[in-house]
Amino acid sequence: MSNRYLTLDGSKKISDTYTLIPAGFDKVQQDVDTNKTTADNHIANADIHVTAAKKAEWDSKAPGSTQTELDEHVENADIHVTAVQKEEWDSKAAGTLQGEVDEHIADTVAHLTQQEHEKLTGIEEGAQKNQNAFVKVNDINASTTTDQFFIVGGIGITITTDPVTKKVTVTATGEATPGPHGSSHDSDGSDPIPDLVELQGVVADQAADIQAASDTAGQALTTAQTAQETADAAQATADAAETPEGAQEKADIAQQNAITISEKYSDDNFYSKDAFRYPNFVPNSEALFGFTNWRKVQEFGSGWQIGNTNIGSYFTVAGEVPTGQYPILDSEPIFVGDGPKTLSADFFSGGVVSGTVSIEIRYASSPYDLIAFLNADPNSDWHRKSVTFNVPSGTPSILVRLACTGIPASGTAAYTRIKINSGSIEMPYSNEIDNQLLFQSVSNGKNAIASAITGKGVPASGSDIFPVLADKIKQIPTGATINVQRGYALIPAGSLFVQPTINAVNVNNSIVNIGFVTGNTMNSETYVKAALTNPTTLYLDRAASSSPYGVDVYWEVIEFVGAKSVQSGTGIFTTDRATITFSAVNPAKSTFYYSYRISAATTTIYGRGGIIQNPTSATLRTAYPLSSTITWYVVEYQ
Repeated sequence: MSNRYLTLDGSKKISDTYTLIPAGFDKVQQDVDTNKTTADNHIANADIHVTAAKKAEWDSKAPGSTQTELDEHVENADIHVTAVQKEEWDSKAAGTLQGEVDEHIADTVAHLTQQEHEKLTGIEEGAQKNQNAFVKVNDINASTTTDQFFIVGGIGITITTDPVTKKVTVTATGEATPGPHGSSHDSDGSDPIPDLVELQGVVADQAADIQAASDTAGQALTTAQTAQETADAAQATADAAETPEGAQEKADIAQQNAITISEKYSDDNFYSKDAFRYPNFVPNSEALFGFTNWRKVQEFGSGWQIGNTNIGSYFTVAGEVPTGQYPILDSEPIFVGDGPKTLSADFFSGGVVSGTVSIEIRYASSPYDLIAFLNADPNSDWHRKSVTFNVPSGTPSILVRLACTGIPASGTAAYTRIKINSGSIEMPYSNEIDNQLLFQSVSNGKNAIASAITGKGVPASGSDIFPVLADKIKQIPTGATINVQRGYALIPAGSLFVQPTINAVNVNNSIVNIGFVTGNTMNSETYVKAALTNPTTLYLDRAASSSPYGVDVYWEVIEFVGAKSVQSGTGIFTTDRATITFSAVNPAKSTFYYSYRISAATTTIYGRGGIIQNPTSATLRTAYPLSSTITWYVVEYQ
């Protein structure tokens, strides 16, 4: 398609040529712009046009002698236009282009509708026109733009369509033609139905024979069952006859029944082996460990004592206890849990006729309310009694209280083998916790022995077995021994200290003892203090001033092995009396060593003297209270 504004190649795709369309519209706009002045001038020419106002003015004039001429003039369509005609001309483009413009606007080939514009906008780049209706469904290919394929039903499948909603429904009916369906399962692909029909006829012909055979088999089965019943009856008769094996079996059964009955009687009337699964909650329940885990609350008569301390010991009160007076012995708090418990104990109440020998169970905290009690039989030799009680829920602990009253001078109250076990049945006496106490007692004893051995200078541990501890006891020195190093050192004139080197010692078990000598002059600068700064260094120093005098120092470093204790310290004292404190020692077995220097140079000659005053202090005195620094040692011997 072509005109003077645009040429479009119809063989090309729209997407290849649609960009040329704006160029055609541009040329049309150029023509309009070129003739716009001519059209505007024509419209604005008042000589050939009248306005609506002027026309109304002429129409309003009265008729006159010129009316006829005027009417003829008004009606002359050659020189006048109507308002409709004027509006028509006003809407037209100026110049001779109008016809061509009208023709171009009416050209539907050169122009696109709004719908066509939207369609072109929605086409993706690279899209092609007139594509086939579909590409491929399974092995069906589309060959034209209007090609189609069909969905048909098979065996047991029905196809329904709905043109309005454009839906296709595939329904499995469950019905199928037997022949074709069966042929899909036959190995040679043939239809099995004819064979089945033929077989049905054969089976029908043989039905009578099959029924007859079934009846015969049924009769045979009945006969066999009758024979089996007869055989079973004969076997039962034979089994009933006594045989050695049968007699032995009956004897075994009778023996087992006797054992079962006797065990039940024993369990019902005596302690069973399972009874020992219930341990005793009471520690030191037969006084094997003296009063360990027990507290003497009140005593009357002879007071609480341990009877028969070797074997079969017991808690006892002998001698007169007036009625209304109660010697009381309480156990330490015991946690037993809540629920039913059973208290049992051995009592002795010889000579106690009207008094009371009692064991009470009480709460372990104030006000120690009573939970249960158990009284001995009056005036009886050793006997065992028991009582069941309940520990309320939430009870943290209880205590066992031994108490008695009304004991005559010739009477005795005694208790032993006290047990509390869980449950409402008295269980045999046991002392599991006593075993634990015994172990703890031995362990505590070993730790104490090991600590004592270590204190004697031989390292030992509570985990050492007794033979090892015995061997270490033999290694303990019988008395304190000492290792002594001694020497001489000069603090030269102008020097404040010297540091002699010594063999390594244990600083915590060592002391320094010194003496010093000066020349003809003696003043504060000649006093020397001695101390150990580390295991291999001795520090000897004097007043903090440059002295013109030298001092000869004679020293001894004494290391103690086996001494009970060695204490040391350093302090500055400014008064005429100074007190040194230390851990307690036995003054009768202790010695006091000290040395000092003056803190500032002075020509005053004075000294300090000191002595242990009591187990925890020593006193140093001087006649002139100058400040001095003192190093001291206290050694306590075994």
